[in-house]
Amino acid sequence: MRYLYKNILLGNTLHAVSKEAYSRNNDHTEYHPHYEICILPENRKYVLTVGGKTSNVTGPCTVYLSPFSVHHISLTNNDTSFVRMIYYFSEEALKLLQSILPSDIPQNNENVALFPTSICISDSEVLFKQSISGYTTPKEGLCILALTINKIISSTPVNNRIVYNANESQLSEILRYISAHLEEKLTTEILANEFHMSRSTLDRLFRMYAEQTVKDTITECRISTAKDLLSATDAPIKEIMVKCGFQSENHFFAFFKSHTGITPNKYRQANYTDKFNLKQC
Repeated sequence: MRYLYKNILLGNTLHAVSKEAYSRNNDHTEYHPHYEICILPENRKYVLTVGGKTSNVTGPCTVYLSPFSVHHISLTNNDTSFVRMIYYFSEEALKLLQSILPSDIPQNNENVALFPTSICISDSEVLFKQSISGYTTPKEGLCILALTINKIISSTPVNNRIVYNANESQLSEILRYISAHLEEKLTTEILANEFHMSRSTLDRLFRMYAEQTVKDTITECRISTAKDLLSATDAPIKEIMVKCGFQSENHFFAFFKSHTGITPNKYRQANYTDKFNLKQC
C-alpha cells in the first residue's frame, strides 16, 4: 500500500471532481491538507478505512474527511470500477460558510460516514453536476457546497452515521506540522521534541496508522509538494527547491531524480498545465 500526500487546492478554496476508478488499481491511502466530502452514489459494498479503523458499508453514502486524515476507499469486489463525486475544500472555505452550516457538522478532526436518504443523494448529484459544469462562479461554487453539506447533514440522523473517532488525531497534527514546515530541517528527533514524545512512541504511531516511517513520510511530503508546484504553478525551480526544504540546487535535482527517475525540469515539461483541467474555484 502506498501513502500519498497531495495538495489538490494549491491556494484555491474549492475543487470539485468526479472520479471513476478501478478498485484493484486504487492501491494507495491518501491524506491532504484540506477537507473532503466524497459522495458514493451507487448501491455498492465499500470498504472505508479512516485513521486505522475499517468499516464495511453499503452505499449510497457520503464520507466527510478532515484535513490530514489518513484514509482509503475501495470496493469489496476489487475487479470493478466505482464512481466518486468529490469536493475538496479549504479551512478558509469552511470558515466563510460556518454561519450557514448545520451546528452538528463534524468538528475537531472528526471523520464521518453518513447514510442520507436516496432523495438527498439524488439532489446532491444534481448539485454536484452543476458545480463541475464550468458555468459557476467561485461564490456560487461555495454556495453549492454549503447547500450540499446542509442537505446531507440534515437528512442523516445520528444513528445513520459512523464516526471515526480520530484515533490518529495526533498523527494528523504531526502531518500538518510537517506540511507547514517543509522549508525547515525535519527529523524524527525534532518532531518527537516538538510533540513531547519519545522517538520510539513517534515511530510506533507512524507505523501503526501510516504504515511507514517518519523519514519516509517527510521524504514523500517533500517530493509530492515539489511535484504539485512543478505541475500546477510557474514558480521558479529555485523557489520550489527552498519551499521543499533544499538549500542546494544540485542536492534537490539529485534527490528529486532518485525518487522520480527524471529531473525537475523534465517533470515540469511532461506535467505542467496553465490550470487544472478539472473544475476549481
